[in-house]
Amino acid sequence: MFRLGRDTRLKQATWIEADNAEIAYIEAWKYSKIDECRSDNFRHGVLRDSELDMWLHQSVRPFILITPLLRATVAIKIYDAIVYAFNTRGEFAKALPPVDAGSLEGTVRILFCEIPLGQIDKPHFLLGLQSFLKIEKAFHLSFGTIEAAFHRQGLYSRSFDYDSSSKRLNRVNVLVKAAQKVHVANYVLSLSHQVSDASTTALIMGTELLKTPPPRYALVDDSRKFEHLLNLIQNAARFWTHPMLLPTIILQNHSHRAEKYTYSLGQEVLNIEHQTGVAFPTHMVQQQKRSKEHLYAMTKQLHANMVQIIFTNRIYSWEIQYVAFLQKTHGELAEYLQMLGIHQELQECIEHIASVVTELADFARILKERTQSQLDIVCGMPIHLQS
Repeated sequence: MFRLGRDTRLKQATWIEADNAEIAYIEAWKYSKIDECRSDNFRHGVLRDSELDMWLHQSVRPFILITPLLRATVAIKIYDAIVYAFNTRGEFAKALPPVDAGSLEGTVRILFCEIPLGQIDKPHFLLGLQSFLKIEKAFHLSFGTIEAAFHRQGLYSRSFDYDSSSKRLNRVNVLVKAAQKVHVANYVLSLSHQVSDASTTALIMGTELLKTPPPRYALVDDSRKFEHLLNLIQNAARFWTHPMLLPTIILQNHSHRAEKYTYSLGQEVLNIEHQTGVAFPTHMVQQQKRSKEHLYAMTKQLHANMVQIIFTNRIYSWEIQYVAFLQKTHGELAEYLQMLGIHQELQECIEHIASVVTELADFARILKERTQSQLDIVCGMPIHLQS
């Protein structure tokens, strides 16, 4: 079913192959003796489309691997040494473990792709179609990844792959499309987690993800969304082996931005309340001409605020549903993951974010009621002015 929808959506989407289009990446290695983010177990940077193959395969000369004549003419050990030498040099080679690292417990590899702002009918991606297909295959992503980008109201799903004989959990796939609001976020997260070696691969696509938002859509002290996601991942080194880390970080970033936007709306509602006097609207009638001008401006502003508050309430409705999905999936994974300490700690983190989201949802609901109250007051002003 996913594959059928995928093929249709691949044709409907617009793929923009640009030489200057950037694809950001993050790589992290979790070692048994290191519980912090350091320069020798974490790196991030920017790729060009032409460099994607080398990054995916962590090599700089992949053609060495497809030279059977070389393997036929030299000893296997010599061949393997040559392959290692040629394919582990350069910027995208696998990082050497630190001296004090201990054993490798898991890895995280993430790619970030930009969805240009302003495309309403269908998503546009600053990524070539063939590049997306390479990522989808190399990262073992869900076939529903591209389908998710078309859903503005948000969605989430997960799938578990089990070994047919032992019934052990092999792979976890999680797909998230955050409820989009231009001031808040527009994300697609598709990840695959291999349980045997605790390796996570993920693709995150989003609007203003790698670009600074324009002033009309920017929040207070705003920057690229990538910067906040990067910071959250760096500060969660202990959880790099957990499949639910990135879905939780998406919620944390989404709710953080929703909170900043909601408080900005709250300030606008407060400003209107000061102008109307809230329960004392008659003080606006001291100057009839000025009051009529204010009346028009306030009415226009209140209707604009109401629309934004309605959208914001929808954002919190999705976040509350998404929290329930995270908690359910987290619980389902408990019996399969041998990481009880961090599993419990991440569960507590989700519960904390859940309480914040609930509080903000209540605040947004109250903002709607306050705005409606102001509309009632302003609608009664013309009658008062005539009298």
